[in-house]
Amino acid sequence: FEDYEVLEALGEGVFGTVTKCRNRATNQIVVLKVMKKDEKMCLNFKRELEMLEHISPVFNLVKFIEFFDFQDRQSMVFEMLDISVYDLMQEEFPFSLSQARPVAKQLLIALQGLQDIAVIHADIKPDNIMLVNHREQPFKVKLIDFGVAKRSDQVYPGQMMQPISVRAPEVRLGLPLWEAVDMWSLACSKELLDEALYAQKSREFVSEQESNDRDAFHDLLSKMLEINAEKRITPAQALLHPFITMDHLPKGSNVPLLIVIPAAAMFGCFIQWQYLPHHVRSRSHRKHTGGVCKRITTIVATNSHYGRNGPALLAVYGHFVTLMYLKVHYGAFPARLHGGVIASPEMFQDGIKWIYHLFICVICFCLL
Repeated sequence: FEDYEVLEALGEGVFGTVTKCRNRATNQIVVLKVMKKDEKMCLNFKRELEMLEHISPVFNLVKFIEFFDFQDRQSMVFEMLDISVYDLMQEEFPFSLSQARPVAKQLLIALQGLQDIAVIHADIKPDNIMLVNHREQPFKVKLIDFGVAKRSDQVYPGQMMQPISVRAPEVRLGLPLWEAVDMWSLACSKELLDEALYAQKSREFVSEQESNDRDAFHDLLSKMLEINAEKRITPAQALLHPFITMDHLPKGSNVPLLIVIPAAAMFGCFIQWQYLPHHVRSRSHRKHTGGVCKRITTIVATNSHYGRNGPALLAVYGHFVTLMYLKVHYGAFPARLHGGVIASPEMFQDGIKWIYHLFICVICFCLL
């Protein structure tokens, strides 16, 4: 313990305490989890340690650093993460489909990694999905908490696991169990999926592409929520689903701006920041640009009083404000956006088009 300097207490639960610490030798900020002196907690510690020694952070799983005993209390050291998906949604705004997509993909990769080593997480919920850094790496997530994880060859029919709200049918019915139970829990993370399903419920106008995107999402969910575990979609299959690959969307500039642009500009998992000059990719620039686009995305997602064409109009507004913000402030355009949309300087080489787009943005800004 002397290798670490305690910075602040992060929380306390039935298992023990969680503390933010700094490694004195490396200056690395870490999380120290100290278990209570309890026979059950000691058993959970050993089980979690066994799981952590097998998992790899490559698969979007929390990075385990080391463990040691401190005053007869067992302690584990993890990489420092940010806030949970649940906390983010409580503090800021609900998910949309474009935001749920990268999170879903990362979690499916995590489930694939666990399946490869025959491990059942057994406690997947929004509280255990952590953002790495929601300021600098928005919507980069990792799965945490392996305290109740189990090896699939050690579970048996009738064994109780998972929170009751996300418990798979085979667990309830006493049927054979394997990694498929985690897929059910992921789909049942209601706090994560409700807004993706219903955020745009009140909108009068929904484009064909948006409708197709929603249908693809519903289709993926239905496959994740297959009652028969043997027929339930696997992580590998889900990663090839059109909702994740976006194969159901048109290529090129026909991709609806409402689907691609606001999310692309707001979240680093969509926009290819490496194609921007280095000075544009700095922390402060990303923060300011993200702030502008956060407002745009929030307006698009929450306002329906601009009439039948309001959503499309606001999407155009979001697209060009994002590009012009980068151009005016930093003299650069992103060279590539996820989904095949190209946003290059050539778009604005024609002076007439530039004036036209600027005129649209001014009108939209007045409307807001």
